[in-house]
Amino acid sequence: MKAALRGMVASLFFVFFGPVLTGDRVSATSVIDQQQPVFDITVGGLAIGGSSQQKLAQVVTAGLSGVLTEVRFPVACGSGNLIVEIQGVTGGTPNGRVLTSQTIPAASLPSFFPTPGVVSFRSIVFSAPVSFSVGTPFAIVLSSSGDCGVFQGPVGDSYPGGNAFFDARPNPVGIWVCICDFAGTRFDLPFQTLVDQVVPFGALSARVEIEHDDAFEVRAAFTLGASSNGISPLTEDVKLRVGTFSVTIPAGSFTQHGGRQFKFEGVIGGVTLEVEIEDLGGGSFELKAEGEGANLTGTVNPVTVALTIGDDVGTTTITAEFN
Repeated sequence: MKAALRGMVASLFFVFFGPVLTGDRVSATSVIDQQQPVFDITVGGLAIGGSSQQKLAQVVTAGLSGVLTEVRFPVACGSGNLIVEIQGVTGGTPNGRVLTSQTIPAASLPSFFPTPGVVSFRSIVFSAPVSFSVGTPFAIVLSSSGDCGVFQGPVGDSYPGGNAFFDARPNPVGIWVCICDFAGTRFDLPFQTLVDQVVPFGALSARVEIEHDDAFEVRAAFTLGASSNGISPLTEDVKLRVGTFSVTIPAGSFTQHGGRQFKFEGVIGGVTLEVEIEDLGGGSFELKAEGEGANLTGTVNPVTVALTIGDDVGTTTITAEFN
């Protein structure tokens, strides 16, 4: 297996040239959490996609509790799309459980060569961000329907929070092999992760029913984290994600009823919503949400449910009932 893989890794290189310029833009609310910022442009880049259907993955360990909003790689594409998935990790390798994904057309990731000849990090911003607590490992998985490539990092283990892996033919589908298995190789890809720092819930549980890929009902219970300064549905954005569907209810949209209940009824993005948050006391809350006209296409078990109220956030994975 290793001999075959060694030959494959040597043959799947894209070549880019140019001086190194690392990206340093950070949004107003996001901060760089984890990174391996060093490129080596003296060697070819690793292919993504192509005739071998190669996938690359970088395992990362969250250093901050927060919402992963963006990742960055020195990546370019010649055709097709680049698909970036955030997956769970089991035993130090990607486990195939997709937490969120983003697809970027090749035209948005042109070659670094010949003009202007400057290599830089390129940003992939997630339309459905996912939250992690400090110390949680996750994998950034890169694949392509066409031909893409990414620059390599320096020789050795340049990032202590995880390693880079590849899955490529003719090896069996789904077999991730650590690049660190081969002496003298580059154990990690150049990358950056950006997060919005948040306060994780102390607990979140949920029940979900989905009908016809366009309607859902959520019943959730959550407890605020010990460091939370409280939530205010009247004055903070409320974000709900159910599988592939996500929605933001802007601050000021909820109304208060009876002192402890907050309700929203309306239409956002063509989706009819009824959402109720009830304060049970002692930092515990209950959420009820129903939606019709939502795009839940592609949602399968296990289903990710995420709730963000201001800077308080929680994520759980459940088995939903499909009708």
